[in-house]
Amino acid sequence: MHNKYRWIFGLGLGLVWVFAALGCDADSGRGLPSYDDGYDDYNNNNANSGNNNNANNNNSNNNNNAYDTGSVPPPVNNDDVVVVTSGVVGRHGTLQARNGKIIDKNGQVAQLRGLSMFWSNWAEGRIFYTPGVVQTLANTWHAGAVRAALAVGPEANGYASDNDGVKQLNLERVETIIDAAIQNNIYVLVDFHTHFADDYIHLAHEFFGHISQKYGRYPHIIYEIWNEPLLNGATSANKLSPDNPNGWTQIIKPYAEQVIATIRQNDSRNLVLVGTRDWSKRVDEVIGNEVQDVNVAYVQHYYIGLHDILERNWGQAAIDAGIPVFISEWGLAIDAYIDKNLSSGVRPEAYNIWPSYIRDNQLCSIAWSVTHKNEPSATLAPTAAQKPDGNWTTADVLGWGQWLQSFNAEMH
Repeated sequence: MHNKYRWIFGLGLGLVWVFAALGCDADSGRGLPSYDDGYDDYNNNNANSGNNNNANNNNSNNNNNAYDTGSVPPPVNNDDVVVVTSGVVGRHGTLQARNGKIIDKNGQVAQLRGLSMFWSNWAEGRIFYTPGVVQTLANTWHAGAVRAALAVGPEANGYASDNDGVKQLNLERVETIIDAAIQNNIYVLVDFHTHFADDYIHLAHEFFGHISQKYGRYPHIIYEIWNEPLLNGATSANKLSPDNPNGWTQIIKPYAEQVIATIRQNDSRNLVLVGTRDWSKRVDEVIGNEVQDVNVAYVQHYYIGLHDILERNWGQAAIDAGIPVFISEWGLAIDAYIDKNLSSGVRPEAYNIWPSYIRDNQLCSIAWSVTHKNEPSATLAPTAAQKPDGNWTTADVLGWGQWLQSFNAEMH
């Protein structure tokens, strides 16, 4: 039903109900969850904004869907908000960026930890885009969130492909991860995984419009709209260097506000993550120049052995200024390994400083990545490729993956 007619129909039902009930609560027609998730302020502040076309404020029926783990709920009207009663999402509910932290429905800091999938177009990553892998991450790896990395472009065989079949395959892989996260009641970061998202803004509108319409009623969803902005690459239409301080103001922030507007047409509630300049390191540049949306956090990425005190200082400056920071990707560089040799194991001290930064600042953190590719941040051994259902043994998991299981378990 078109939003306009839904609004008229809902208004009519609402008036009938008011006259029949004689004194029912004025907010009874909002169609929000039965629990207090802290979003009353958001809806009150935005009731007349004109930017939110979601029919939550116009629906006269509180038709909420409560469910347990085991199956994805059947599709419901977008006016409904799914209420989750178990698992990590049941514990935390809809996440909100408030006062420089990611806050859950109970007003407590939510410190999500989890794993990122590898690029959806790479053979070493796409084979693991299965429900079984997500179940293993949730149950064995203690992940409270999983990140679905939609490869876009200019890399081959991504969502930007001219081949509609290839494009659809990438979308289906991401939706497989989303559905499995909902099944297991963990959060899912829906990641537009490109360095040049501004070159693909038409696809960003298309993709996030589709995802927010299909999944926006689920509190599991976190939108990550630009993986690592890179404004100086030869394949990018933009030629700002990493040292140019205008990249955030001129390109990233305007892009973010346009794409967020598309998301908010369908989903007024769920958290949005915005990448920052220079491979999502310069979160400090957001201070005093935030995106105009009430539920946004800003992305910081780093790799142990490559990034050090300078990058931590940038992050700490943002945190101290009350900017909500979300580490949606972190991992190991080759210098984190003994003798810079992947076979030699990780230097023990490598696990100290950056993990302490996460703990001390109560940050959400998603580690890179679920792959057996021969690279420093791979969590899986080559033998894991024979088990794409996630039924791995200890021998299939590398040291980095084993350490992450213990690190994630701190939150359980």
